Amino acid sequence: MATDTIKISSTSKDIRISDVIISGTTQEERDTRKNPLLPYRGFDYDRQGVPGGVFPWHWHDEVECFSIRNGSMYYGIPGEEIIFHEGDVGFLNSGVLHMTQGANEFPFKQQNHIFSPDLICGDRNSPLGMKYVMPLISNKSARLLRVEAADPLSEKLRGWMEEANRAREAGDPGYELTIRACMTQIWLAFLKIMPPAGERTASADGERLMAMLNWIHANYDRKVSLDEIAAAAHISAKECERCFQRQIRTLPFDYLMDYRLEKARQFLEGDHLSVTEIAMRCGFGSTSYFGGCFRRKYGMSPREYRQRIFDGEKQKRKEFSS
Repeated sequence: MATDTIKISSTSKDIRISDVIISGTTQEERDTRKNPLLPYRGFDYDRQGVPGGVFPWHWHDEVECFSIRNGSMYYGIPGEEIIFHEGDVGFLNSGVLHMTQGANEFPFKQQNHIFSPDLICGDRNSPLGMKYVMPLISNKSARLLRVEAADPLSEKLRGWMEEANRAREAGDPGYELTIRACMTQIWLAFLKIMPPAGERTASADGERLMAMLNWIHANYDRKVSLDEIAAAAHISAKECERCFQRQIRTLPFDYLMDYRLEKARQFLEGDHLSVTEIAMRCGFGSTSYFGGCFRRKYGMSPREYRQRIFDGEKQKRKEFSS
């Protein structure tokens, strides 16, 4: 069984990343490969020096355990930002809105294990689930946890992840039980170190932000106003700006611009749309304006970026055939 590596593409308003689809309207992540025996998926996220390297704002019901194998990775959740370095291990809780990005322009590699909490005990509402699963997924102080590389626990966590990865790749009879055992050990480790459960804070802000992001992702391809974004959350334009600042430390139109540019970058990785068509589809209004915005963010023109992708794929095919 081959190792899975993330590949980003984009169609319509959804974003497809390998076999994962992020809804363009709700940001919910869904996997097109569902194993009915194992509510789990593992993969390597490998980004070799491509500008951006952004996994946009999204969420999923599963929890996410990951280790940084090379480079550094930035994780953003509403109201908090953490940079994970090589050897660090992280835990992202169920239902948490988040985005990730390479923390610098160097290549980075991340090993991910995403699974339903029900993998641990079968039913989170069972007595076993109430004792061991619900305390962690209901802890609002445990949205995103980090174990640094220097911590002895990091080595243990990475060992369990590697064992699960080897079992997944081999696919031998019973590999599902090996993965379940490894994820259970990881779960218990984070359960022991989780911070005391706190009161849910800024819940209204989080709900408002989600509503406004939903609206932006559904309407980024046309001219929009601040009042329209704010109306999605039934708040004023000023409160809309404050909400964005509090939750993800940016302004609505700055977020909109970044989202448009990320969508455009993904379209450029395909060859079915011209640069002009991409500019119009992503709401830029003109090719020249699009080109200027793209160059300021990525340091090259859209055509130069597309050529770079084409040359990279050509080189890979050449290496594969030699």
